[in-house]
Amino acid sequence: MFWTKKNKIDPILIVFGIIALAIIIAVGYLLISLLNKVEKSENKNINYKVEMQEKILAVGANYTRAIEDMKLEIIDEDDISELYTEVEDFLFNVRVPENNRDVHLQTLFALADLKNQNLDIEETKIKVLELLNSLSLVE
Repeated sequence: MFWTKKNKIDPILIVFGIIALAIIIAVGYLLISLLNKVEKSENKNINYKVEMQEKILAVGANYTRAIEDMKLEIIDEDDISELYTEVEDFLFNVRVPENNRDVHLQTLFALADLKNQNLDIEETKIKVLELLNSLSLVE
């Protein structure tokens, strides 16, 4: 009688157990949702990198096409001052790929030097075409 004890569950233990179970479930849910967000952001980064590579390739293709168009315009030009103006405008307005920027700038300087040499129209065309050919070979 006095020595036997009834096995009774303490209500406080039940409350703390329920709270601990809720905390464990909440932490699991937060970890799963965090992992899903990390995977989605990695996919977005991969897509962004692919889009940027496509844009870089498009800039390079447009640059090459613009150089070829300019070469055709130079062949048809008869006035030296208009030739220099058109080529300078082209070189300043065309979008240059990152790997060609140094050569493009050097071409601008070479064109300015060429302008000061006072060559006739045919020699000027030949020199300018050589400069533009050097731009198209860099890619």
